[in-house]
Amino acid sequence: MYHLNPSLRTETLVTEAELAWLHDKTERLRAETQGAFAAFADSGKNVPKFVLPEGCTAACYSHVIRNRCKSLVRLLSRHKQQGNRVDDLVLDFANLYSGYFYFLALRLNQDAGIKETEFRSRAYT
Repeated sequence: MYHLNPSLRTETLVTEAELAWLHDKTERLRAETQGAFAAFADSGKNVPKFVLPEGCTAACYSHVIRNRCKSLVRLLSRHKQQGNRVDDLVLDFANLYSGYFYFLALRLNQDAGIKETEFRSRAYT
């Protein structure tokens, strides 16, 4: 994460191998939390849903970090649209970090015995 910032000012300092590592960790968390959606599975598939950012303290912090990463993706996209150089790898990292912290929050709540509360957005219905 600390190498993303200088990647905007100088050269891209994050690597495809690091992105692959983070992807593997994210997919592991996704698999470990597949039961979190059993209560609101529409089609029987393990499809990530929106959940309220609540639960144990550690999960709430993870939700805050996830949200900050999503905000970073939006800022980087806007920066790129304004004609600035933003390596796609940097965007991929920020986006994947958001997913990682989402599944980490689910895992932390799961470990604490806290069930997720689905949020049904009016924008995606």
